[in-house]
Amino acid sequence: MEGCLAWRALTPAEAVASLRIVQDSSLQQRSVAASRALFAAAVAGLLLIPCMFLAWFGPSALAQEKNLAGPELNAWEVFSKLDVILAITAILGAGMALAIGVMARRRAVPGWPMLGGVLVGAIGTVGAALLLGRMVDAPGDDALQSILFGSYLGLALTSPSLPQDGSLRP
Repeated sequence: MEGCLAWRALTPAEAVASLRIVQDSSLQQRSVAASRALFAAAVAGLLLIPCMFLAWFGPSALAQEKNLAGPELNAWEVFSKLDVILAITAILGAGMALAIGVMARRRAVPGWPMLGGVLVGAIGTVGAALLLGRMVDAPGDDALQSILFGSYLGLALTSPSLPQDGSLRP
């Protein structure tokens, strides 16, 4: 039986050591994915501020037919408090994502990016929920207002995204 590999049973210590290696690599892979998600959240937060200068609401087709069309309005013009909340969401989300990402790289602690993902995701969820509520109940007469591209882009930038495998686990 020359050339055959001989298999032997692992000792309990060897089995535990091999299990730790598998667990550590799984945690490290999740940590890398969470770091990428934090980077994406930071970019989204930075893009939300200029997005707020795009047209978010404008006249509907009915308003244009009846010559009741007003101007297209951006987030700063149409919201009184939500614009400040969205700006704070963008700044906090981007700042926290960058800070936690840098701390995780410097300290090489695998759990930091996952904790950061939870915090940044919570901030984004609050902003997205408030914005979605305002999009459902558009300012002014709903029949005369239409939701424009800026609103949808703002909602996409504030919404937390799922991990790449589509799971909700950290």
